Amino acid sequence: MRSKKNIVEEDYISFHKDLSNKMSEKILHFEPKFRIKLCAMLYHHKQKQNLDKDLHNELLKLKRNYEKKTYEIIKQMNSLIKEEGTIILNDFSDISDHFTMPGDPNYLEPLAYPKIQKYWSSCIQNCTILQHQFTKKDQDIAQCLETIEISREETKTTKSFTLSFQFSQDQKYFTNSFVQVTFYLIDSVNAYRQESNAEFKIKTGNKETATTGIFLQLFQNVNLEEGLNKISDAHDLCTKLGRSYEIALIFKDELIPYSLEYYLNARTPNLKQEMLEKQLMEQYQEKKKIKSKFVQQQQEEADEELADEQYLEDNQCKQQ
Repeated sequence: MRSKKNIVEEDYISFHKDLSNKMSEKILHFEPKFRIKLCAMLYHHKQKQNLDKDLHNELLKLKRNYEKKTYEIIKQMNSLIKEEGTIILNDFSDISDHFTMPGDPNYLEPLAYPKIQKYWSSCIQNCTILQHQFTKKDQDIAQCLETIEISREETKTTKSFTLSFQFSQDQKYFTNSFVQVTFYLIDSVNAYRQESNAEFKIKTGNKETATTGIFLQLFQNVNLEEGLNKISDAHDLCTKLGRSYEIALIFKDELIPYSLEYYLNARTPNLKQEMLEKQLMEQYQEKKKIKSKFVQQQQEEADEELADEQYLEDNQCKQQ
């Protein structure tokens, strides 16, 4: 069986080999006096392709190492969120700066600190990207959420990532307290299937709630390969998968890795988000101006009509 490294390298080489062959065929159509120069340029172009391949492999290696270390950090943070235990201050650099020293009446002796309650519900509520989809039902479910973890898998035929949600044992929303959802990817940005082991105990409610709730969208099963047989269903399936995949990416790339920033409500919006919010605010202000102008125009027209009526009444009185 080929290793993951070989799979990536062979696919990358195959792509550029096909491209080089295509370019070579096109060069043959030129006159000989131009052809030899283009062949020399193609030689240098292939050297650039080799550099691209090296960069691609190094970035891929760096990304995998980054993800591996990130997921390990997430596990360690989850253990601090969920578990009760003793924290030894000397195990963490700079942590003592946040505590008073021995002799101070407010000094905290090392002891079994309790787990952090409603950590993830606070994170989700403070995530502005998810706020427009965060329903009352989501809030109730999130308060039972203890940990979230990410894992990824890449084989010869499959690329996927999984979000694992551990809920408290006394939660009343799912038949199983451990819920997973897996997204199978066509490439790095597109999914074609999602699978979840979630079985809801609760009713999904009306159609609007079922399509806007974060967890109700995330914990569903959608397979484009099986569902696109009917053209009439294609749009609905793509829309459904697109919504849930967007939520999953926010969890995977934003909310989970930077959860402490969201819990403390200290996460600074990125430039793209700021521009979007600014654009929405400008649109709102523009609509407000248009509405105000319309109301003013209506008032002016009403005043003119009233003045005309008054003028006619005055003339009638004079004639009498």
